[in-house]
Amino acid sequence: MSRPFNLFDTAFLEQAMDAASLRGRVIASNITNANTPGYESLQVEFDNDLRKAIDEDARGNSKTKTVVKAKVVKIGKKTDVITEMASLAKNQILYNAYANRLSQQFAGLKWVIENSGR
Repeated sequence: MSRPFNLFDTAFLEQAMDAASLRGRVIASNITNANTPGYESLQVEFDNDLRKAIDEDARGNSKTKTVVKAKVVKIGKKTDVITEMASLAKNQILYNAYANRLSQQFAGLKWVIENSGR
Protein backbone atom coordinates (compact mmCIF):
# COMPACT_ATOMS: atom_id res chain seq x y z
CA MET A 1 0.00 0.00 0.00
CA SER A 2 2.36 2.72 -1.12
CA ARG A 3 0.34 5.91 -1.42
CA PRO A 4 2.72 8.56 -0.08
CA PHE A 5 0.59 11.57 -1.00
CA ASN A 6 -2.74 10.12 0.02
CA LEU A 7 -3.26 11.35 3.58
CA PHE A 8 -6.71 9.85 3.80
CA ASP A 9 -9.03 8.10 1.45
CA THR A 10 -12.74 8.85 1.34
CA ALA A 11 -13.66 6.67 -1.65
CA PHE A 12 -15.22 3.85 0.37
CA LEU A 13 -17.09 6.28 2.63
CA GLU A 14 -18.42 8.15 -0.38
CA GLN A 15 -19.57 4.92 -2.00
CA ALA A 16 -21.20 3.79 1.25
CA MET A 17 -23.04 7.11 1.59
CA ASP A 18 -24.24 6.89 -2.02
CA ALA A 19 -25.51 3.36 -1.37
CA ALA A 20 -27.24 4.42 1.85
CA SER A 21 -28.92 7.27 0.02
CA LEU A 22 -30.10 4.89 -2.71
CA ARG A 23 -31.23 2.39 -0.08
CA GLY A 24 -33.30 5.11 1.60
CA ARG A 25 -35.04 5.93 -1.69
CA VAL A 26 -35.71 2.23 -2.38
CA ILE A 27 -37.12 1.65 1.11
CA ALA A 28 -39.33 4.74 0.76
CA SER A 29 -40.57 3.37 -2.55
CA ASN A 30 -41.31 0.01 -0.94
CA ILE A 31 -43.28 1.67 1.85
CA THR A 32 -45.15 3.92 -0.59
CA ASN A 33 -46.16 0.97 -2.79
CA ALA A 34 -46.86 -1.51 0.01
CA ASN A 35 -50.57 -1.67 -0.86
CA THR A 36 -50.12 -1.53 -4.63
CA PRO A 37 -51.41 -4.77 -6.17
CA GLY A 38 -48.63 -6.80 -7.79
CA TYR A 39 -45.80 -4.65 -6.40
CA GLU A 40 -42.71 -6.63 -5.45
CA SER A 41 -40.26 -5.22 -2.93
CA LEU A 42 -36.89 -3.92 -4.04
CA GLN A 43 -33.61 -4.15 -2.20
CA VAL A 44 -30.15 -2.60 -2.56
CA GLU A 45 -27.19 -4.96 -2.79
CA PHE A 46 -23.97 -3.29 -1.78
CA ASP A 47 -22.55 -4.30 1.60
CA ASN A 48 -20.90 -7.60 0.61
CA ASP A 49 -19.22 -6.05 -2.44
CA LEU A 50 -17.94 -3.14 -0.33
CA ARG A 51 -16.59 -5.51 2.31
CA LYS A 52 -14.70 -7.48 -0.37
CA ALA A 53 -13.25 -4.26 -1.86
CA ILE A 54 -12.12 -3.02 1.56
CA ASP A 55 -10.51 -6.39 2.31
CA GLU A 56 -8.69 -6.35 -1.04
CA ASP A 57 -7.47 -2.82 -0.38
CA ALA A 58 -6.32 -3.71 3.14
CA ARG A 59 -4.32 -6.68 1.82
CA GLY A 60 -2.80 -4.48 -0.85
CA ASN A 61 -4.02 -6.79 -3.62
CA SER A 62 -5.69 -4.00 -5.54
CA LYS A 63 -3.51 -1.80 -7.73
CA THR A 64 -6.32 0.68 -8.27
CA LYS A 65 -9.18 1.80 -6.10
CA THR A 66 -12.17 -0.50 -6.57
CA VAL A 67 -15.42 1.25 -7.38
CA VAL A 68 -18.32 -0.58 -5.77
CA LYS A 69 -21.72 0.09 -7.30
CA ALA A 70 -24.97 -0.41 -5.44
CA LYS A 71 -27.50 -2.51 -7.32
CA VAL A 72 -31.28 -2.43 -6.97
CA VAL A 73 -32.83 -5.90 -7.25
CA LYS A 74 -36.35 -7.28 -6.91
CA ILE A 75 -36.69 -9.64 -4.00
CA GLY A 76 -40.01 -11.01 -5.24
CA LYS A 77 -42.14 -10.72 -2.14
CA LYS A 78 -44.85 -8.49 -0.76
CA THR A 79 -43.68 -5.51 1.24
CA ASP A 80 -43.87 -5.75 5.03
CA VAL A 81 -44.20 -2.14 6.20
CA ILE A 82 -42.89 -2.83 9.72
CA THR A 83 -39.75 -4.51 8.37
CA GLU A 84 -39.24 -1.66 5.91
CA MET A 85 -39.61 0.96 8.65
CA ALA A 86 -36.98 -0.87 10.73
CA SER A 87 -34.71 -1.02 7.68
CA LEU A 88 -35.23 2.69 7.11
CA ALA A 89 -34.21 3.47 10.70
CA LYS A 90 -31.12 1.26 10.42
CA ASN A 91 -30.19 2.85 7.12
CA GLN A 92 -30.51 6.35 8.58
CA ILE A 93 -28.19 5.39 11.44
CA LEU A 94 -25.64 4.00 8.96
CA TYR A 95 -25.84 7.09 6.77
CA ASN A 96 -25.30 9.35 9.79
CA ALA A 97 -22.33 7.22 10.92
CA TYR A 98 -20.75 7.46 7.46
CA ALA A 99 -21.34 11.23 7.34
CA ASN A 100 -19.88 11.63 10.84
CA ARG A 101 -16.77 9.64 9.94
CA LEU A 102 -16.27 11.66 6.76
CA SER A 103 -16.68 14.87 8.75
CA GLN A 104 -14.04 13.67 11.23
CA GLN A 105 -11.60 13.00 8.42
CA PHE A 106 -12.08 16.46 6.95
CA ALA A 107 -11.82 18.05 10.41
CA GLY A 108 -8.48 16.27 10.87
CA LEU A 109 -7.26 17.50 7.52
CA LYS A 110 -8.41 21.03 8.35
CA TRP A 111 -6.49 20.87 11.63
CA VAL A 112 -3.32 19.78 9.81
CA ILE A 113 -3.65 22.62 7.29
CA GLU A 114 -4.34 25.25 9.95
CA ASN A 115 -1.48 24.12 12.20
CA SER A 116 1.17 23.27 9.63
CA GLY A 117 2.88 26.64 9.81
CA ARG A 118 3.35 26.72 13.56
